Amino acid sequence: MSNPSFSNIDRWFFDYIEGNLSKEQVQKFEEFISNHPELEFDLDNWKATKIQPVEVTYSGVNNLYREEKRKPVAFFWVSAISVVILLIGGFYFFPSLQKTDSIKHSKSSEKEINLINKYSPSIKANVSKANVSSINKKDQKKNAFLLSNQLTNQQMLSMDKKAKNDNSFNLSKNKLVQNVSDNNQTYLNNKGKEKNMDNPFKTSETSILIANLNPKKINLLDNKILDEKIIKIYSRNTDKQNIKMPKLFSKTLKKINRFMYRDLALNNTRIHHVHLPGSTHLDANYSAAGDVSSTRFTSQTRAQWIGQSNQKLSNKLSLDFYSRVLRSGFGLQLDYSHYGNGVIQDWNTSLIYSPKIAISRSFLIEPAVRFKMGNKFLNTSKVEPGQVEWDRNNIQDFYTTGSPVGNKLWYRDLGVSLLMHAKWIYFGIQADNLLGHVDNIYSNNIETPNRAPHHYTAYVGTDYAIPSISMSFSPYLVYEKIQNREESWGGLNMSFKKLTFGGAYSTNNNFATSIGFSFKQFAFTYQFDRTYSSLFSSRSNSHQLTLLLNSKLQKSSRRYITL
Repeated sequence: MSNPSFSNIDRWFFDYIEGNLSKEQVQKFEEFISNHPELEFDLDNWKATKIQPVEVTYSGVNNLYREEKRKPVAFFWVSAISVVILLIGGFYFFPSLQKTDSIKHSKSSEKEINLINKYSPSIKANVSKANVSSINKKDQKKNAFLLSNQLTNQQMLSMDKKAKNDNSFNLSKNKLVQNVSDNNQTYLNNKGKEKNMDNPFKTSETSILIANLNPKKINLLDNKILDEKIIKIYSRNTDKQNIKMPKLFSKTLKKINRFMYRDLALNNTRIHHVHLPGSTHLDANYSAAGDVSSTRFTSQTRAQWIGQSNQKLSNKLSLDFYSRVLRSGFGLQLDYSHYGNGVIQDWNTSLIYSPKIAISRSFLIEPAVRFKMGNKFLNTSKVEPGQVEWDRNNIQDFYTTGSPVGNKLWYRDLGVSLLMHAKWIYFGIQADNLLGHVDNIYSNNIETPNRAPHHYTAYVGTDYAIPSISMSFSPYLVYEKIQNREESWGGLNMSFKKLTFGGAYSTNNNFATSIGFSFKQFAFTYQFDRTYSSLFSSRSNSHQLTLLLNSKLQKSSRRYITL
């Protein structure tokens, strides 16, 4: 059996439910379903068709048996009467059928004799009545041709000689040939206008008889064959000229739809990776939690602007999974950041809840909410008045006046997101730091403390898979805005068998590239990006490593909230 696809998925459903698949085939099937979650509705319907056998015991089975009493005498009389009825019906029916058949033959014979009497008196004297009576009305042309061939060569010569002297015969023959030629020309001129016109080459019994009485009959038959070839060529060219553009357009649309619906086409794998510096799949959109039917563990380590005073090291751990009972996805994030050789450190954790709502079998809405709580530490011994760049392109004054009054800052905040999955495309929006928590670790101004800016993100993308060569393309667009940084990215992820690679470019002339390996339960990606620093007015290099571990796919199909 070939790999599962949209063209043979029903067969895979059947064999999966019946337990006819091997372990490797089951793994391929479950992986295909996970990449196309809209098929989980069909899988549930297929599972509902399988009925478990129920054992029923009945105590009075012996009372249901009864001895059969045969009556062979009655059966004998019934059989004898049936045979007699069949015999009587046969004697009554077959004579009438034979009489009807003889009447049909006599009428057919009479018609052929009249044709022969009209055009060739010599045929009447030489053809026996037995041969004429064998002519069948349904095949008159063929039998007439056979009758003429039964004449001897000497008779043919004598009739041909007599035909030359018989002006009426020659006139009739020439008139027939002229009529056939005229009919041929009329048919060519009027083809397509008269749909019900008789075929001019369907010659009558008279034309066949005359053709067999003259040695030049071959010329007439050759002309007929030649004309038929001309008509075929003419009709073929006419059909090509009469093709309507709307018909071609509809066929083209059908081909495109068939091409896009099969496995060699656009799809939505729900595994999204963007080259946004310092972002995991959960950072790009919280609704991605529980998008797949397996538990995913992600570790991301990033070294940004190494060697600069504003260098930043960070490590992010995340875990997300899908709950079939609650029909929702859940996520847990742990982040640690180390800025400027340890002058500022940030520890925070986040909880994500994302219900999965199905509008239709191919359209899914996933809202999400994230609650974040953290603590920032300030190393007062390393504080130097000046400026810091905790977030890219966002500069903060750092104790230009006064000295720190504390070294710890607790905070909590809220973020929301929405992710929409269609059959071939996905679209997500997100807003973070909605509460605008106090972020006054950079100054001692208590009256007007600094607050965290709102962070907005939006992205859209699709996947294009070619399973025949184990290759896929995933283009996307990302928009991000946080305080002074407003940037759009356009990127592409590609995979060939186990190898993954891609890149992205932004409107601020920043770029990022990545390469890695992806297996069924393990993926490793290295990313290099060069981004602009507002603090130094230059671009610096950054390095990022991402490790992904995921459990086996859940065998039970997913459940969604329906409105």
